[in-house]
Amino acid sequence: MFSGVFDGVYLEYPLVLLFVFIFVLCEKYCKIKLPSLYFPHAQQFMNNSLSASKLLIFLKWLGIIALLITLASPVRDEPYELDPKDGYEIALILDASDSMRAQGFDRENRRLNRFDVVKDLVSDFIKERKDDNIGLVVFGAYSFIASPLTYDERILNAIVSQLQIGMAGKYTALYESLAQGVNLLKGSDSKSKIAILLTDGHSTEGVDKVPLEVALDMAKKRRDSSLSYRNRDAK
Repeated sequence: MFSGVFDGVYLEYPLVLLFVFIFVLCEKYCKIKLPSLYFPHAQQFMNNSLSASKLLIFLKWLGIIALLITLASPVRDEPYELDPKDGYEIALILDASDSMRAQGFDRENRRLNRFDVVKDLVSDFIKERKDDNIGLVVFGAYSFIASPLTYDERILNAIVSQLQIGMAGKYTALYESLAQGVNLLKGSDSKSKIAILLTDGHSTEGVDKVPLEVALDMAKKRRDSSLSYRNRDAK
């Protein structure tokens, strides 16, 4: 019945579950000693509270076990077999800095902030690019790869839906994000590579660790390398 639900599930830190023995030992040997109160008809009182006591014990151990399982970090692997396609390799570089909170960017719904609009556009873009290998870079005060290059539209859109403003800091490291996008495409042998930068402003002064000239030089070298690879294939 549950075999399909737990297929591919494993614990990242299974040894954490051994802590349950510490709780069992404490339950047996570390009992709290409280002053006793003596009054008549104590047995009748104990009988009435017995069921409530059992419920509390059950809830206590349920909470302990749930905590340990959470700390053990359950992970589920879902294998996907996607054949390579003859499309572009695209790095989508998304600005998630604090300035993307500004509203009024969408004429139809002015309550949406800029980042919500960008997420909708990116989601639609991913759905349309059936044959392209797409990766995601998110940046603010720093940048990180939210998704490596993949053809899997479902995974990409699931990641996009989870992105939040400020998750990479509130400032804008624009040039560093461009360099990160170039690095994302670096390991690919594709002849056609594109980096699309989606931002609403300029780099915040003093935040960028990568100068603009360095980021552009990295992109130029990657472009020249791609052209060289293409010319070699043509020969």
